[in-house]
Amino acid sequence: MLKKVLAVLVSTIFIVGFLGGCGNKNEKTNNDDLVTGALNFDTINVDDLKDEDIKAWYEEKHMEKGLYTKTTEEGKYILLAAGIKSTDGYSVEIVSVEANENEIVVNGKLNAPKEDEMVAQVLTYPSALIKIDDVIREAVLGNFEEPSKQVNNDNSRDENEDIKTLTGVYSGQIDLNSIEMRIDDEYKAFRLSELAKVIISKGTIQVGDVITINYTENEHGQYIIQEIFLEPGYEFNK
Repeated sequence: MLKKVLAVLVSTIFIVGFLGGCGNKNEKTNNDDLVTGALNFDTINVDDLKDEDIKAWYEEKHMEKGLYTKTTEEGKYILLAAGIKSTDGYSVEIVSVEANENEIVVNGKLNAPKEDEMVAQVLTYPSALIKIDDVIREAVLGNFEEPSKQVNNDNSRDENEDIKTLTGVYSGQIDLNSIEMRIDDEYKAFRLSELAKVIISKGTIQVGDVITINYTENEHGQYIIQEIFLEPGYEFNK
């Protein structure tokens, strides 16, 4: 009789423990329920940043075009960078932050200076920094609207110029303003726009790398590189 009582008691404890475990799993699942739709976000003024770690992360990322995130105990920081521009007057605007069950979609736009606006001929790196509470889902770039026409400086593209594309092997710099490429069995010299100079100066492109360029021809018959792509498919600027 005592053995039967013990057997029933053990069985009861096992069932209670099993059900308790199931209850914990369901509770965890419920905690994973996330808000979907439009998310609120705080726009961060970089000059007001107190966290040195966030400052260092921003300085490392803001010059390269793309969407970057950094998660902290306070929330998730999201940086949308437009890349290098040849004048001031540009700004990046976060239009909306939308969440679905799997990810957070960030939509933004690049505001360009007006055609009749006086701008300084300096290299700038427009970007926008925001913070959200969600630290679980991955943030991805949705729509990034860019103006079809942007202000250019010397050696940059005119809207009326024809854009040509070539793929070849990078042979190295001729001087600070020019590079040489091997296309098939022929070597050609190309001048660099201000944006292209910055890309080359970073040293990312090495002699022997296969690159694709978009270029124009000026009134002197010189070829001016406007865009550089490191194959396969690496885009330096757009």
